Amino acid sequence: MDNGRIAAREDGPVKRLDLAALIGGGDGTAFTYTITRPPLEGIASVRGHVLRFNPGPDFQDLSEGEIRRLQMEITATGPDGEELSSRVTLSVRGANDAPEIEASVITTSEDGPVVRLNLGAIATDPDGDRLSYEITGAPGLGKASLNGSMLRFNPLNDFQDLKEGQTRAVKIEVTATDPYGQSTTEEVTVRVIGTNDAPDMVAGWMVAAEDGPVRRLDLDTIASDPEGGALSYAIVGQPDEGIASIRGSTLRFRAGDDFQDLAPGEHRDVEVAVLATDPQGVSSREVVTVRVLGRTDAPEIEAVRLQTTEDGPVARLDLDTITTDPEGDAVTYEITGAPELGKATLRGSTLRFNPGQDFQFLDEGQRRNVQIEVTATDSTGERSVQVITASVTGADDGPVLRPAVLRAREDGDPVQLNLNRIYDDPDSSGPISYVIAGDIKAGTARINGSTLIYDPGDGFQTMAMGEVRKVFVPVTAFENGGSPTTFNVTVEVRGRNDNPTFRSYRFDTDPETKTGEVNLRRYTDDIDKSDRSKPFVYEIIEQPNVGRAWVEGNTLYYDAMDESDFLKEGQVGRFDAKIRITDANGGSTEGFVGFRVEGENDAPVFLPENRVFTVSADDLAIIDYRDVFMDPEGETLVYGVNGNNRPEVDTDYNSGGFLTFDPGRLYQDLEPGQTRSRYFSVRAEDQEFSTGWKTIEIQVVGQPDPVGRPSGFGFQIVGGVENSRLAYTLQNVGDLDNDGIDDLYVAQGNYVPSQGSGQPSTTSPDAFVLFGRDQSAGEFFPSRVSAVSSTGATDLYPGQDQDFLGSAVAPLGDVNGDGIDDILIGSRAKDTLFVLFGRDGQPFDLQTDLSALDGSDGFALRHRIDGQVGEILAEDLDGDGLNDILIQGPDNGTYSVVFGRSTGFGASVDVAALAPDEGTVFAAETFFNMGDVNGDGFDDLVIESEAEGGTYLVFGDAQGWWDATSGFRDWTDGDSVLLTGPESFEVSKTRIDINGDGLNDIVARDNSLYLDVLGYVYDFPSDVYVVYGRDSGFGTTLDLLDLDGSDGFTLRNYWHDETGTLSASNAGDVNGDGIEDLIVSGVYADGYTATVDDLHKTYHFNRVSFLLFGTDEGFNADIELKELDGSDGYRIIGEWQDSDFLSGGRAEGAGDINGDGFDDLVIGDYRLEVDGAENAGKAYVIFGGPGLSDYDASDGTEDGTLYLSALSGVQELF
Repeated sequence: MDNGRIAAREDGPVKRLDLAALIGGGDGTAFTYTITRPPLEGIASVRGHVLRFNPGPDFQDLSEGEIRRLQMEITATGPDGEELSSRVTLSVRGANDAPEIEASVITTSEDGPVVRLNLGAIATDPDGDRLSYEITGAPGLGKASLNGSMLRFNPLNDFQDLKEGQTRAVKIEVTATDPYGQSTTEEVTVRVIGTNDAPDMVAGWMVAAEDGPVRRLDLDTIASDPEGGALSYAIVGQPDEGIASIRGSTLRFRAGDDFQDLAPGEHRDVEVAVLATDPQGVSSREVVTVRVLGRTDAPEIEAVRLQTTEDGPVARLDLDTITTDPEGDAVTYEITGAPELGKATLRGSTLRFNPGQDFQFLDEGQRRNVQIEVTATDSTGERSVQVITASVTGADDGPVLRPAVLRAREDGDPVQLNLNRIYDDPDSSGPISYVIAGDIKAGTARINGSTLIYDPGDGFQTMAMGEVRKVFVPVTAFENGGSPTTFNVTVEVRGRNDNPTFRSYRFDTDPETKTGEVNLRRYTDDIDKSDRSKPFVYEIIEQPNVGRAWVEGNTLYYDAMDESDFLKEGQVGRFDAKIRITDANGGSTEGFVGFRVEGENDAPVFLPENRVFTVSADDLAIIDYRDVFMDPEGETLVYGVNGNNRPEVDTDYNSGGFLTFDPGRLYQDLEPGQTRSRYFSVRAEDQEFSTGWKTIEIQVVGQPDPVGRPSGFGFQIVGGVENSRLAYTLQNVGDLDNDGIDDLYVAQGNYVPSQGSGQPSTTSPDAFVLFGRDQSAGEFFPSRVSAVSSTGATDLYPGQDQDFLGSAVAPLGDVNGDGIDDILIGSRAKDTLFVLFGRDGQPFDLQTDLSALDGSDGFALRHRIDGQVGEILAEDLDGDGLNDILIQGPDNGTYSVVFGRSTGFGASVDVAALAPDEGTVFAAETFFNMGDVNGDGFDDLVIESEAEGGTYLVFGDAQGWWDATSGFRDWTDGDSVLLTGPESFEVSKTRIDINGDGLNDIVARDNSLYLDVLGYVYDFPSDVYVVYGRDSGFGTTLDLLDLDGSDGFTLRNYWHDETGTLSASNAGDVNGDGIEDLIVSGVYADGYTATVDDLHKTYHFNRVSFLLFGTDEGFNADIELKELDGSDGYRIIGEWQDSDFLSGGRAEGAGDINGDGFDDLVIGDYRLEVDGAENAGKAYVIFGGPGLSDYDASDGTEDGTLYLSALSGVQELF
């Protein structure tokens, strides 16, 4: 037995070795294998003839790149008992491991000390590397710092609010990083314990006056407890002078008489010692200083009395004669309190008091005293206040009559006047009685006690609005013991507006036109003469129940219209209009004008409120003709439908007075709530053969798919216009709307004109993005999605400057630094591409005009390349973390680059005008980035080189394959592998790890077979080759035809005699096992028709695709795709179409478009007929996950075959 080798990685997958390959002799003898000496580390096992080695956790101590070699011994026993032994060398390459940090808690008190923690004591590196540390999350309070591995925390003054024994924890986030950039973050908890603090207290200050009031100071303003407790206060040292006291938290100080010796402007300070104590008994002592200011003494005024009588004279007093100032200062005076009656004035030092008329009520000899408050102020501002008494003696007075006017309104209520308010005898002590003394010209008057009551009545009706007329009422007053007095009371009556009057009337209408008119002014009058000469305003406040009335000026018009058609011939109807008449001053009244209408026979009448009927897309519409027509005379009607204007689909038009409409399947494409209308004419005929025709609208409303539909299998996307070739391009474009669910780009292959060049199409948009939906939240896709705009997609169109969006699309990842995926879209114009930014929080419109992109939502990319562009790639060339856009020129020799940037783009970017930091151009042959194929951690390329004459796998290294100075590196001097195989083959641009070993694999397809169909030569390959990535090295040449299962395998596509493979690409993880799957798109000719000369065959094509599940259990060297049985993948059969053209389209991975965690598939066929529209195109989305087995069984047999017809509701098996 030969010695064997296994190369593995520290954290790598299980590695396998075919022990049968180590047996010498090649005679086919069957051996059994046992491990006679296992390795010292890792786990080795034998299954059949395969040795499996799992490194497990035993090599975590290896540094990055370090290799440990172990040996184990295998014994092979033959059928006759003979034994062969061999050593197997195990090489395990170390990978860098992240550091490990323990969560820790350290403790200190609110006043310190600074606490320290050596991070080296809680952090370890499995590989023994030296670690560096940084604080990546500062604490919310206090301050954390780092010196080497020593973490320091200072509580500062941030915890002074903690009570004694109270604790508070803060977190410090610390990150440990090894020399290879691996890092681990952990939190260190700092527990701070509170201590009791003495109250904080500062010196206080108060100012008082010599004779001033008590002064107060709130001690809480100069003292506080750090723990927030309530403080108590006590005086521990009284001032030398004055008196201090405390009430609660208020310090009170009264100067008393201790400071009378202070002259004005002098001051003396005294101190009060105060003690503040917290609830725990800890105290602080401080001094409050009180400054007492000396002040001047106020003047002194003597209290005196003035004497006068009720009718005068004015009494005078020189205030200087009763005022003295202790300091001899000059004194000024002011009246600070006026007398209750009479009037007091001051001129200089002379006080004057005038009784005026305020004391006329005094009887002769009666006395009344009033007080005058006077303030004397010296030159220093000191004041004294004194009250001077004025004594007034009564004298004999005559009666007093005060003028008064009563105001009333025409048609108003009676008005009243208390006569005692206008007639009075100040000296009379008895009651006064009143009587009416004469006639009154208009209105009536009476007296009740002392109250005069006047009623204008109806004696003022002719007065104009605002006019005033005076009436005099004579009144006689009788005093007790005195002679009577007669006087007039004036009443002013103001005119008001009276409402106009209207005489209602009824008129006959014209028998032919059923119209009439009347001059309303003839029937209008107004009692106010001033209003009669002015215009009146007429308005209709209630329409007649039949017909319509309106007013123009003074004329009312009436038109019965068709509403009187219910009147039978000779029958008379009476219809009234209610009107309002308003005069020039706003007065109004109401009346009616009636019209008599004589009936005649009328045709049936259409009910306009029932013009539109709504029906669900899943239901029948049954319309009762009686809801559409009525006969004005109530006759029985006969109904019919205009045959030239019938709806497209129906079951019955005129059955028993009902119209039946069946929307059928033509409306199943409607989204829930979306509507589409159909119109047709109906007629009604009465017994006199009068006929009415009207158009009815039936509005069909789309409905949600029933529960379980789609049944978890998927849905269709259909084109709506002949030759539009929808699904020509299908592409998973990532997550444009940033909702966490993948989105799908769908484009058609032909331009379909709509309402204008470059405008959005209402029937067939050039392309649209179908946004993913969260199936777990009940956001299901309908079973059939139309290319017309819906709420779940945005149609794309290029604006007026372009004619048609091309089929080219490229997912770019993030080029503008917002963390959201972006896409690039091609147009038919030779020099324009569009970059559309993904967005978050602002949904896309139903239509997106790409020509209107302004830089914030995307931009136009002017590349100025004569001809079509080649490949479009997205790579991070400059290493800034943002993808850059690479556009290959048509000659495949140059690439134009636009660097991604987060600083923004303009509305238009010209590649030729880019600055060096914005883009570049470099020369290179066609290449694709395949990721890491050889396990060295660097991306590798596939280059299609005409110069070197073949296709090469070129391995990357630390220098990279591009830099800003030299552009694309010369790869011919590096490490590369020439790929050989069939006469012609093509390497797929897809990246895939189909065997789950962590290395990318290469997929290629055979291009060397062709099929001649009616003179058209089609590329008709059948085989697909998968080359495993490996870290054990490649030779200089790799022949695709020599793959033996250990280094890769071949997929054989022989579904029928004439079978072809169109594409092979990464489908994502469709079955959810954690390993990527491969989708192979194919086509086959299912029968043919020979031409007359039998020189060519007319083939009938159908689509077939194959889903191959990835696995880490290995693949056979050759795999027949037709033998997939559901456990290892599925055969997917398209809908049959009798066509002599090669069925167009391909199968792709759609990402996870329904948000269920499983990747989905999309399969397109742009030549399929849809609802009679040839080449309209159709795509099918198949949901990944466990539902695939139910899909397989939906045809009655679980045999690994999925029929796309099951998604359309038409089950056809081939």
